[in-house]
Amino acid sequence: MYPSTTFYEDFLMQKREERVGTLISELKDGAQIAKQMHELSQTFVTTLLDENATSKKVVDLLRPLQSGSQSTDPVHIVFCLDESGSMSNDWSGVVSCFTNFLQIRESLGATSDLVSVVQFSNSARVTMTRMPLLEAINNSNMLNFRGGGTLFSPALTESAKLLSSTQGMDAVIVFMTDGECSDGGTAPSAASKLAHNFSQGTLMFFGLAFKESVSTLRQITDTVPGGILLSATNVLQLRDQFQFIAKQTSARHVRS
Repeated sequence: MYPSTTFYEDFLMQKREERVGTLISELKDGAQIAKQMHELSQTFVTTLLDENATSKKVVDLLRPLQSGSQSTDPVHIVFCLDESGSMSNDWSGVVSCFTNFLQIRESLGATSDLVSVVQFSNSARVTMTRMPLLEAINNSNMLNFRGGGTLFSPALTESAKLLSSTQGMDAVIVFMTDGECSDGGTAPSAASKLAHNFSQGTLMFFGLAFKESVSTLRQITDTVPGGILLSATNVLQLRDQFQFIAKQTSARHVRS
């Protein structure tokens, strides 16, 4: 006879708690995605009823709402990542979110994606240039932090240059910042020029406000047809938003 023990009871209780924790996490993720899709659908309906809205803007807003139409055709994904001084404590978390984004794209079979990264503060520097997805995953440690002030226009200008080299390929810009910029008077026009010049493919633009509400980022996002503004108050929420964008990203082959 083995002595009485609560080992198995404790073990089963632990497994039950782990399972419940997983289910709760999945429900929270699902609720977050449902909230985002609801907000996108409201924007789509408002735009659809707007007599001044262009057909391209309506189509660009429709793309993220489409389900069951994901494509593994290559997409050029350009990340504009704020590396100003206020981001120093969160930079490692940003890089982790970036890597997770790419891993999700890999799991979706999008291994032909091209990845570019523009890191910006008071200036902008390109730290990845049209790098194949799998190579980008292996080289995410290239994204070293620099610090500085905050200007948006240089990052948008560098993004436009990167996109010009892949005209004809659908593209996504993920523009993440944690604060206001010092060039709010010129940044929206730089975004408008970028969107206007990208004419041979479909462009999706995600503005991602990290920790703070950024009025200029909202202006930029509104300037790009079909632009979507998201927000995150901490790194965990930032990870959720990156995951959301990764799953919504797809080559739709919709041309204006």
